[in-house]
Amino acid sequence: MQSRRHFQETLDAIRDEVVHMGGRVVEMVRLAVDAAITDDTGLAQRVVEMDDEVDAMERNALEQTVLVVLKEAPVAGDLRFLITTLGVIGELEKAADKAVKLARKVPKLAGRLPAEIKVRLKELGDMSRGALAATIRLYTEYSATTVEELIHADDLIDNAYRECRQLVQEMIQRDPDQIERYLVALEALHTLEHVGDQVVAIAERMQMLHSPSPSSDSSPDAS
Repeated sequence: MQSRRHFQETLDAIRDEVVHMGGRVVEMVRLAVDAAITDDTGLAQRVVEMDDEVDAMERNALEQTVLVVLKEAPVAGDLRFLITTLGVIGELEKAADKAVKLARKVPKLAGRLPAEIKVRLKELGDMSRGALAATIRLYTEYSATTVEELIHADDLIDNAYRECRQLVQEMIQRDPDQIERYLVALEALHTLEHVGDQVVAIAERMQMLHSPSPSSDSSPDAS
């Protein structure tokens, strides 16, 4: 079994890997939105290729985390951190999948998105990406206030998506012959709305980790 100092270094290495993975996922979301707005199929393909890199990070972080749990028999506080980390990794992978899903729609969207939808897509993308980036900071520096802000951010994302959906429905009513292109646009918007689900899931996991527990005898930041 490692000394406490070496064990803490292992925890820090896992944390760093998750943060690195999270940063790449945030970048994937940004690029996927940019590709959809600019009709850039090459950029969309880059997002798809980045998913392989994120998958490798996911496997590495999972292996490190599980190995520590199995070999080191961590005490309650550290064990809770490691279990939470497994959940955070899973949510980040889901967010990456959403970015890939959006990127793969770009060929269908190219030249077919009305300007007003592009504006809404950019706004929703900025909101989702900003909230996701904040969850990465929350993972390294917990704040109950940030948790509340992220839950509120998800509400704003949901509201923005509902407004987009209403806009698309109105467009379909005005121009029913273009229903296929409008539905593809709606799917793209919905994909970004789902990123908010991962934001809330990560925030809630961190909230549970930092909630008082009578069985916790060590915090993940202990040295």
